[in-house]
Amino acid sequence: MVVRKAASGDIAACVEMLTAYRMRLFAWNSRFWNPSALAVPMTQALLAHLVDQAETFLVAERDGIDGFLIATPIASPPVYDPGGPCVLVDDFCVRDDGLWAEVGGALLDAAWQGWRRRGVARVISVSPEADLIKTAFYQTRGLAPTSRWLSADV
Repeated sequence: MVVRKAASGDIAACVEMLTAYRMRLFAWNSRFWNPSALAVPMTQALLAHLVDQAETFLVAERDGIDGFLIATPIASPPVYDPGGPCVLVDDFCVRDDGLWAEVGGALLDAAWQGWRRRGVARVISVSPEADLIKTAFYQTRGLAPTSRWLSADV
C-alpha cells in the first residue's frame, strides 16, 4: 500500500467513499445527516480546492483508493492552551470498515509524521456518535472523546 498526497485524479474516488458514508450517517440519524441535493457537487468542489490548499490531504492506494484523510489547521479557542498549533481531521474515510486498522492506520501514521514535522501539538477529529467502529479505531490510536454534539428539531 502507498500513502501519498492526494491529486485531482483521486477526487472521484474520495467523493464516492464520502457519498456512501453519508448514506450510513443518514441511516443513523436522518434529520441531522440528511444530505442536500447539492452534496455531491459541493463535495467535489471542496475536495478540488483542498487538493491544493489542505496541509494534509492524503490517500491510501493499493489497486485503487482505499481511504483518505483530510486535516486542516485550526486555531484553539482563546480560553484554552493545547500547547501549540492544532489540526482538525473532519474527513477520514476508508472504503470498508474492515480496513480501519490497515488503511486508516497507515493514513494516520503518515499524517502524524507530517504534523510532528510542522510542530502540531494536538489533533482533533470528528467521529459520529453512532460510528462505533471508527471511534474504536481512534481510541486504539490514542485519541480520546473530548466533546459531544447533541441536536434536536426546533
